[in-house]
Amino acid sequence: MDAKNNIVQWLTEADLRFLAETYAKEKADVDDWVDWLRQQPERVETLLDDEALYRRISDEHEPLVHISPYLLFTILMRQAQRDLAQTSFYMDWDGKDRVPVFDVTQARWVFDDEELRSYLVRLLASYTKLQGSVVWMKNGQQVRRVRLSDLDLNDWLAFAASLDEEDRYPIFKRMGDLALFLSGVFADAVGYRYRQQSNVRPQIGKLLEGKVHLVPTSQPVQAPQDIRALEEEGATYYRLAAAHPQAKQRGEQVLLERLADSFHPTRRALNFVSQRYLINRRNRLFERPA
Repeated sequence: MDAKNNIVQWLTEADLRFLAETYAKEKADVDDWVDWLRQQPERVETLLDDEALYRRISDEHEPLVHISPYLLFTILMRQAQRDLAQTSFYMDWDGKDRVPVFDVTQARWVFDDEELRSYLVRLLASYTKLQGSVVWMKNGQQVRRVRLSDLDLNDWLAFAASLDEEDRYPIFKRMGDLALFLSGVFADAVGYRYRQQSNVRPQIGKLLEGKVHLVPTSQPVQAPQDIRALEEEGATYYRLAAAHPQAKQRGEQVLLERLADSFHPTRRALNFVSQRYLINRRNRLFERPA
């Protein structure tokens, strides 16, 4: 297994101990298990597919006390893959109501795509400990220090507009992530906030006109179209990131193109995880959108 696909590199010492404690028959064997797991990443992959891990974290009121966000969401994603393989429909939030989705093939594809599933795990983990971002923003000849909200697309769009094209790659990528996170994990909560901001977004979007092919939402969005409008924006940001030279240099172009092209089913897959496994934990794991 090459370094890029070695899952052990993403796990903490506490994660390995959690796995060892789950499977070691004797407490005295835990340390030996930890050493063994560290040297056998393919065995770790096998254990992560065991439903016993999901049952254990389901019994934990605060699982992040014992394990990292990466391990938590890895376990939940793999449980979602198993559960979705056995169901004929699932419920999705369309921006106004929860509706049944009978075509489960696209969501199954998301969970079966190992690279995409791993990306979503890292995306979710990245939103568990938010402190805001302090950046230097240019406005004409002036430069000022600004704190960005991690959950406000308007902040990030304005920041992207202040940057030279060569510096926009990580910002566009993060904006795609944010649109996916909001529309997937907080689909039931984001609609009202998004509608309230819809009259502001065109003005902010104009800052980028002539610099990138960005088409901001130009009309106030009415439910149930809120989520779909946010999907369109998110897909746009991922396409902008994929088209940037840095995407190819970092080996991320193909993945970002896939995220852009499959934003809708990917959002639905995240909403499946949110509604089925996180609904009673979201406000403890994540900062809730204002």
